[in-house]
Amino acid sequence: MSDNSIIVAGSLSSEALERLQKVMRSSKASNTLKAYKDDFEVFAAWCASEGQKPMPAEGTVLAAFLAWYADTHKASSVARRLAGILWCHKTAGFPGLGNHQAVKMAMEGIQRAHGTRPTRKVPIVGLTLQRMLYSLAGVPAPPLLKQRDRTLMLMGYSGAFRREALCALNVEDLTLHPDRLDVLIRKDKNDQTGKGRIISAQRRPTSPDCAVHALTAWLAKTGIQAGPVFRSVTRHGAASTDRLDSQTVARVVKKAAVAAVFDPAGFSGHSLRAGHITEAARQGARLDQIMRISGHKSADMLLRYIRDADPLSGTSAAKIWVNGPALATVTQDAELDAMLDDLDEDEL
Repeated sequence: MSDNSIIVAGSLSSEALERLQKVMRSSKASNTLKAYKDDFEVFAAWCASEGQKPMPAEGTVLAAFLAWYADTHKASSVARRLAGILWCHKTAGFPGLGNHQAVKMAMEGIQRAHGTRPTRKVPIVGLTLQRMLYSLAGVPAPPLLKQRDRTLMLMGYSGAFRREALCALNVEDLTLHPDRLDVLIRKDKNDQTGKGRIISAQRRPTSPDCAVHALTAWLAKTGIQAGPVFRSVTRHGAASTDRLDSQTVARVVKKAAVAAVFDPAGFSGHSLRAGHITEAARQGARLDQIMRISGHKSADMLLRYIRDADPLSGTSAAKIWVNGPALATVTQDAELDAMLDDLDEDEL
């Protein structure tokens, strides 16, 4: 689907239309824009099969599509499709479709019927990472590929990187210091305007799992001095000039999970980021310390990781039990036995 099929520009000249398209494409990350276009194409194909008009769509037509799509997909997937379809309509000059009563009722019904609890991937915490790296080293592969995959996982974990940000790193974004590596993240999921931020990875010279050492070794072995840090490796075992795509991060994580005899279905590229946050919470790091690395704007999402790390922390569940030996002695107390004897059977 072309941009012209989304943008309704009235009597704009071709030059003005081209400028408008360029600006609107920049308003969203390329992956998001591609996903939105795919959402609309799925909707348009369904409309064609039903003899309906996809743009502008009637609220009842969109609601019927959502109900159809929900038969074979989770509520979260339906909501994702809806977001893309609504964005395309808004971009084309048809806002307000999401406020149609039929659309609202359809989504409420789908969420009630299917539930909305997200399926969370397993966080790769410290010991899990060590096991996966050790097992990955035993998988037959060219030495350079092994080095890249090891570096990818160590950097992803150490910096709590989103996989897109990890793959977007350039050599020019790295500044090496005696005690650390500073990394400039130029753009991230919650920083689409590119303000950028710097995070630091600690040098750990006595550790075999030092991310900084792994990264410098990768760059030295490949001879990469500029451009993309993480690249694909050719079948001849050499680094190419092509930047690694974010899906490769997920494939590397799943490959390591299989090698370590874990169920790969539970892991994804996000497991490295989740693992850093979860392990940091377990080790007592403060919220502000974690947020400096993770880049979260609020603590709400971080608190989910912390609850997963220690479900009893900050709750009353650990406060309701009597500590010490007193509880054990009461259970065999003669007075208690007498009280039980006095109770009617119905009370028991």
